[in-house]
Amino acid sequence: MEMPTDNKKVLIIDDSKETRDVMLYILKRRGFLVEAARDIDEGIDIILQVKPDIIIFNITNSLVDGIELGLRLRKEPKARNIPIIFVSPRDETSLIIGQVPGATVEYIEKPCSARQLIEETNRLIAFAKTLPPATDD
Repeated sequence: MEMPTDNKKVLIIDDSKETRDVMLYILKRRGFLVEAARDIDEGIDIILQVKPDIIIFNITNSLVDGIELGLRLRKEPKARNIPIIFVSPRDETSLIIGQVPGATVEYIEKPCSARQLIEETNRLIAFAKTLPPATDD
């Protein structure tokens, strides 16, 4: 069952233009407001400006970048509660989940269907809304 998106903001971070374009198309057709970045530095800039409701990060080329992104976000008060979906063509779930703190981290193995991408995005955004607000500790 698809939930309404209510113009939720999504940031896609992926070094592959083709993958970014496919995800942009899928998410925009479902009513999401979508931004895209080529790498984590560009992604961090967008995160601090736009404060997306969720980040979708393709870790195909660098697991280290995915873990670094997660750790950097958890230290940033404006971004620490933003959910992250890691996407990869291989099963690296155990390598990611234990490295990035926070309850709002999910993993999707590629190839994934448009339906799975939409459902997981909606589910994680909804779950994040149940968490207490981030504090500046």
